Amino acid sequence: ATDGLCNVYVTGVFQNTADFDPGAGTANLSSAGSYDIFVARYDCGNPLPIELLSFKATAKTNQLVRTDWATATETNNDYFTVLRSKDGVTFEQIGTVPGAGNSNTTLNYVFYDEHPYTGLSYYQLKQTDYSGASSLSNIEVVYIAPLSIVNVYPNPADNTVNVVIGSPDDIDVSVSVFNSIGQKVMETTRFIETGISTITLNVQNLAAGDYLFQIVTPAGETVESEFINR
Repeated sequence: ATDGLCNVYVTGVFQNTADFDPGAGTANLSSAGSYDIFVARYDCGNPLPIELLSFKATAKTNQLVRTDWATATETNNDYFTVLRSKDGVTFEQIGTVPGAGNSNTTLNYVFYDEHPYTGLSYYQLKQTDYSGASSLSNIEVVYIAPLSIVNVYPNPADNTVNVVIGSPDDIDVSVSVFNSIGQKVMETTRFIETGISTITLNVQNLAAGDYLFQIVTPAGETVESEFINR
């Protein structure tokens, strides 16, 4: 497999001692038993067209997402394309920004998505040089919607339960767990970030049964979800 940063990934098995350096050097590893699995990453050696310092996507309002990125260097860089996706797999182009061509100083770029998706969306930056070759950045996740519980896992829970929260703001929330007869059996305060956060609770001391997970914001907004404890 390869990625957008010119890295090649290889996996397989080996026995005894193997040299994982494909060049004149050596990078020997020895198996602990008959066969061991390995995962290796190799830089393909081509110079990168840009040195990307960062790429971020942030929901500014329910109608606006800001994407910004910075480069340390650029070599024959033609333009950037901002990509958006609903599932993190299939991306569409939503805008382009000219590159600097060649640069050895830090440059900052901004692009606004004025018609973002509601709910979860994914953003990625594509860079294209003068020859038409391109590379891809990391993927950023943005959440635009009222506070909601996106997922609860594992369910049934075993020792711990993870609750994935989508939030339009950075806020401290009150977290409570109620048993099947409405008794509060757990209470804590957690900080959740804009976008997607995960709250992990230790439930190994709770009896087996059905439970209600509840989040209350400082404004009184409440979201709930059920889970089962083994």
